[in-house]
Formats: sequence, C-alpha cells, structure tokens
Amino acid sequence: MARLFGSIHELEAYQRRARAGKPAGVEACAAMARLYSPESDVLKATLGTLSVHPRVAWAARINSGAFEVEGRYIESAFRGCSDVLGMLKGGRLLAVECKSTRGALSADQEAFGAAVAGNGGLFVVARSIDDVMAAIAAAT
Repeated sequence: MARLFGSIHELEAYQRRARAGKPAGVEACAAMARLYSPESDVLKATLGTLSVHPRVAWAARINSGAFEVEGRYIESAFRGCSDVLGMLKGGRLLAVECKSTRGALSADQEAFGAAVAGNGGLFVVARSIDDVMAAIAAAT
C-alpha cells in the first residue's frame, strides 16, 4: 500500500526516522508537520498526488501574477485563478487553491471558487493533501 504524505516536512521526518530505525514515531511526526504546512508544501504534495491519482485526467500548476517585459506589465493568469487546474476523468473541472493552515481566500479566489462549483466543477481549498483526497473521493 502506498503512503501519502501531507507535506514535504512530513516526508522528510518519515525518512529521517526510518533511517534512524525509529519508524514507530512516524504518526507523531506527521501530526506535528500538519500543525503548520506552508502553502508551497501543500502545492508540491497536491501536484505530486494528482499526477498519479486514478480519478484525475490531468492537473497543472497555474502561475498567477504580473511581470514586466520591455516596459510593459503582463498578467500570467486572471485574478482569483486557483493554484492548480485540472480535470477529473469524465470531464469535470478541478480547481485546487492551496493555502497554509492560516491562509485565507481573497475575494477574487472566493468568487472563482463559487463560479467553478456553481457550474458543476470541483473547487477545493487545500490546507493539506488530505483535503484534496477527501474532496476527490466525495466527488460523484
């Protein structure tokens, strides 16, 4: 059975303890890692898991923000766009907004989530990989 990790910290803690011959404390390490998961760790775990999930057709990181090119500012995605967009097998849109345990959605992100969910898509606010897995399992 494959083991899924909710964050990079959880995986690294598991690896350190396993190398030290102390696998019994893995669950304690996992609990500590989940107390505060930086958004970047949630994003990495989400992308890695979705890339091999049997119910996901595809998933991709969507970089949002603005950058300057030859004196002009260009936006790479629209305001509120989720961190990860994808599709469940069967054609349903999947939008995952990754947040730290303390992070809050902006008004634009809430509006995008409502638009996705209101039109039959699956919108997930992920504070750990567990949130993503539970949402996909519950999706019909």
